[in-house]
Amino acid sequence: MATYKTEAEVYAALVKRFAPPAYAVLPGVANGTGGHKRRTIDAIMMSLYPSRGLTVEAVEIKVSRGDYLRELKDPAKAEPIIKYCDRFWLAVGDAKIVRDDLPQTWGLLVPHRGSLKIARQAPVLTPDPLSRAFVAAIMRRANEAVEGDEIRNRIRREIEAEVEEQMTKLRDLAMTPTQERELLKLRETAEQVARFERLSGVRFNKWETQAVEHAAGIVSSISESGVKSILSRARAQVTSAKAAGDRLVEACERALDELGD
Repeated sequence: MATYKTEAEVYAALVKRFAPPAYAVLPGVANGTGGHKRRTIDAIMMSLYPSRGLTVEAVEIKVSRGDYLRELKDPAKAEPIIKYCDRFWLAVGDAKIVRDDLPQTWGLLVPHRGSLKIARQAPVLTPDPLSRAFVAAIMRRANEAVEGDEIRNRIRREIEAEVEEQMTKLRDLAMTPTQERELLKLRETAEQVARFERLSGVRFNKWETQAVEHAAGIVSSISESGVKSILSRARAQVTSAKAAGDRLVEACERALDELGD
């Protein structure tokens, strides 16, 4: 079974259950204004269809068993408002908050599928005629709600304008597909260089330009001719050096022979 942890969640479910145009719901309505203010109820709602009686109903919200029990100990404190209402409801965040101790004159609203459902219908009371002080309190709260909506709408418009401006800037900075491909190639090249450095122990950033070019020539020759070609040239050079050495030895021996004669 769904539950609500905060009064704000219960209030949102209440507005969903008693939604316009059939109802109007206002939060935190007092019994009067100025010096006449004695008590505030969590919500006042009014049926707006004549077929439903245009009733004025009060709602007290509770999200804990302890808070509910404190309300039961002093039910008279809500009387300055309830006396003007056709019904009085208790809306709870969890059905387990109320057991078998709900007063007979109270209705009960409990969580149900993201909204509220009637667990016990609130009986019809015999209300006093609405006083001007109570009407003034309702009108003040309605005016505050309208002003609050206007402020929220203005803030929303400002935020949306700022977001659109930032999105435009981001779109202007966005790379073309060609630029994205070039960036991808650079990243792949950087990864290959890093792998070569890791495997070879060579760090290019420590080399002089000439050394880098020399190393590139060696790598290029290996890549183009293969290791066998490099070894073949090396063997030829060794053979040539050995032949030159042999000729030098022969020349030295002839010179010694001539000196001996």
